[in-house]
Amino acid sequence: MGLLNALVVPLYHLNFFGYVLMRVLGWNCRGLGNPRSVRALCSLVQQWDPDFVFLSETKLKKNSMDKKKGSVGFINGLVVPSHGRSGGLALLWRKDISVDVQSYSDRHIDAIVTEGSGFKR
Repeated sequence: MGLLNALVVPLYHLNFFGYVLMRVLGWNCRGLGNPRSVRALCSLVQQWDPDFVFLSETKLKKNSMDKKKGSVGFINGLVVPSHGRSGGLALLWRKDISVDVQSYSDRHIDAIVTEGSGFKR
């Protein structure tokens, strides 16, 4: 299935109790206006249970992407809307993770993640 060219990256950091795993799903989805793409994204999220999802080329306006974000199971996120029928970024994260967005544009999202113990990633 050509739609599922996604990258799932396990990120590790060492704390006092050993290694802690954080899963990040990155996908150039080439548009989320198609129900098939949304189903594929839901499937990836169910399969990998990521802490973060980064989407590029969403090709959606903010309101549309906010609706998709909820349907995928994420409440928190930053949406950078598309310009016409190109571009669009989204960074989605679980509710138990604290994210401080430093900056963003139509080409990047820069954020600092802080876990409950105060450790910044």
